[in-house]
Amino acid sequence: AEGDYTFTVTLTPNSASVGEKDLLLSLKDGTNTVENLEISVNIENSDSSKEIELVQVYAEGTSDGEINQGDSFFTVLRLGSGSLPVELDDLIIKLDSESGSQSITYGDISSEEEYTVSYISNSGNPQTQGYIVTGDLILVEFENTHQINERETATMRILTKNSAVKPVNMITPSAMVEETTYLFP
Repeated sequence: AEGDYTFTVTLTPNSASVGEKDLLLSLKDGTNTVENLEISVNIENSDSSKEIELVQVYAEGTSDGEINQGDSFFTVLRLGSGSLPVELDDLIIKLDSESGSQSITYGDISSEEEYTVSYISNSGNPQTQGYIVTGDLILVEFENTHQINERETATMRILTKNSAVKPVNMITPSAMVEETTYLFP
């Protein structure tokens, strides 16, 4: 049938090249055929295009039964399947517990305000310096700013620019007697 046709097309980008795309469709409607219909489609980055997976969380310096101010937190991260690269400058880590909260950004020195990154995969060499890309496994290190006791709940949130928050709830064990305490998984 002749006339105007309206089509809704939802596309999810699966590569780093996101932007204007041309879509070539060949449609068939019963006896009538619409061929080579060109449509310009603008693909926007969605929240799922920058999904960060938290693999592991542990703290060092916990043999005294607490995670004290100045003790080190370590977090292992990777990109979710099909995610676009994430610039480390756009990655924020928030840690909340009963006794305080802190927000940490990427930097050169592990501190209470900045985290450092070591690349675990690819023999410790980044595929793209300053980014986490598909296939990278990174170890994030930062210093804790407040006391977290045994049997206490803490929540770590991984945020990226224009992305959904990925909260992970952790409960410290009833006895922290080792130098390293694993909190997640």
